[in-house]
Amino acid sequence: ITSLHLAYDIAANTWSTQAEVPTATALYAVAADVTRGVYYHVGGVTLTSSPATAKMYDPGTNTWTDLPPPSIVRIYHGAAVIEGKLYVAGGDSPAGTLINGEVYDFETRQWSPIAPPNRPRVNAQTAVVKDAAGNPYWIFVGGMTDPLNSVDVYDVRNNRWIQLDNSFSLVL
Repeated sequence: ITSLHLAYDIAANTWSTQAEVPTATALYAVAADVTRGVYYHVGGVTLTSSPATAKMYDPGTNTWTDLPPPSIVRIYHGAAVIEGKLYVAGGDSPAGTLINGEVYDFETRQWSPIAPPNRPRVNAQTAVVKDAAGNPYWIFVGGMTDPLNSVDVYDVRNNRWIQLDNSFSLVL
């Protein structure tokens, strides 16, 4: 658990120290916001607690800003910026494994629940993709609570989860 914050410069092949994370945490989620040129640090655990926090880091000013906290404490969860909103889902909490998610709207500065996932996802791998029509989907693969080849997809525009069948395989 650390507040150390480093940045890697690809062109120079060097690391540099940036503004420390205000609260030293581990097991948090990070989501990049390409449009705003920032990224978000959500949830996690400190040496003494699991705070419900969300912070924004601006590399242009090297500063951290607090966002309103999400409604639920999360660790081992997923986070993504999709169509200008910050989504978090799955993970664990002090009360146990979570089967829920929420979205932060930057215009209203409010967190709202999203449809609950089909199953718990703790430490899943996630990715955001778009179909041929440009519709965004948030993919959750595996995790500590599911086999590697189990896949759920969040249909953002329809606020629903789709459970993919067993035809998905990582074996070639």
